[in-house]
Amino acid sequence: MSAFGARVVLPDPVNRTASAFLAAAAIAAVMFGSIVAGHPLEGMLLIALVPLALAAPLASFAVMLAATVLMPFDALNALSIGGGAGVPGLLPVDVLLGLGLGRVAFGVIRGRIQATTPMLVAGVSLVALLAVLVHGVAAGASVSDAGTEARCLAFGVGSFIMAVPLLEDSRSRARLYRVLLLLGIALGLWGIAQVVLNVPYSNAGDVGVRPGIGQVASVGGGQLQGGLYAFPIAVVMAFAGLVCGASRELMVRWLLAGVFGLNCLCVLLTYERSVWAASLLGCLAVAMRAGRAAWPVAARWSALGVAAVLAWAVVSPGALTTSAGRITSIFSVQSDSSAQSRAVESAAVLRAIRRSPVVGAGFGATLTWGGGNHAQFGETTTNFTHEGYLWLAWKAGVPFAVALVACLWFAALRRTRRTRDRALAALRAGCHAALLASLLVCLVFPEFNALGVTALLGLLLAVCVARADYRGRSDTGGASTTV
Repeated sequence: MSAFGARVVLPDPVNRTASAFLAAAAIAAVMFGSIVAGHPLEGMLLIALVPLALAAPLASFAVMLAATVLMPFDALNALSIGGGAGVPGLLPVDVLLGLGLGRVAFGVIRGRIQATTPMLVAGVSLVALLAVLVHGVAAGASVSDAGTEARCLAFGVGSFIMAVPLLEDSRSRARLYRVLLLLGIALGLWGIAQVVLNVPYSNAGDVGVRPGIGQVASVGGGQLQGGLYAFPIAVVMAFAGLVCGASRELMVRWLLAGVFGLNCLCVLLTYERSVWAASLLGCLAVAMRAGRAAWPVAARWSALGVAAVLAWAVVSPGALTTSAGRITSIFSVQSDSSAQSRAVESAAVLRAIRRSPVVGAGFGATLTWGGGNHAQFGETTTNFTHEGYLWLAWKAGVPFAVALVACLWFAALRRTRRTRDRALAALRAGCHAALLASLLVCLVFPEFNALGVTALLGLLLAVCVARADYRGRSDTGGASTTV
């Protein structure tokens, strides 16, 4: 090509890669245009997201994160193309994810973003997830079910890839702190609103108050479900910000205290013992990482969480009684029908894993359990299982599951390089502990199959491994990083 008489010739590999990228973009544009033609109103919304994703990556990432954490799936699906009651379509967050990944890929090609080893591994993981999706559909799984399951993990891996460049730029990282603060406040308020307004439990199981509480149903009330997996993350990260002194600004500390108190209350109202334990262990991990000198500070801020719980007990006296009932029910596991049904369910999943241990059954695969010797539970055919690690091994195979889980646990437990940036140090401590808490919850809940938390898990992992002191060329600078 020429400009003012000067001729610049790009290396052949760069030309070929750029041409392939542009060809893929052209094909995607044609396909997207044909879809939009049949859904003009939804299409206009999705088209409006294109400049946001391309010109403001941090704002795009923030919208995607907030939408997946706060919005119920049915509400997202109502804005989709091709979706409907019980039928998932092309969601607005799908478009943000795809455009965000495309932008990162183009930044890598142009040399503005350096592809680190973790990012390359994540890219390979996306290809592996596509293979698992194809395998599931080829094996006879419902395309809708297989796509929904693949989407959940793709958002975790994709948000990791999108977050790493943002974290490696100091300006976008500083703005990301504000995004997380506001998201934490919104999450806590949304949780309280569900209980106060008695929002009905949805068919998707990701919003509202589920009626009844296991083994203490006579007390009344229900279990808060909307934001279930995100509440412990907010609690642990806010606790880290307070204990590690993320900021000396009074307003920031007040906001952190608000995030911590509101989400402690939401954790209580889930009445899920595993969520309680994960939150406590996550906060303990923060205190251990902060060192013995920070323990008095940790004790003082822990009192805030206790105060929030006691304040709610004044408004709703049955809360403490219900909580006590849930705690004492731990000692009667043998008579707990929920624990027994999960044991039978897990045994069926293990049999399915043994039938296809290497490649897995594929996304959308189903199994039947109950009946026969376990007639008290009835025969159930489902593509769901409660244990997150078993779900992953069943769908994607043992090798993929072991590799992914090993990476997550290693990232959660590893020590990171010291930094003089107090906010960054607090963020790192919080994300390590929050990721650890989430991995503990995965022992009894399928977080890998929950769209409401996988993007957030991708961000936690990115903070744990990103080179936050990197000072290379950035594709997130200037106006593109404003929220």
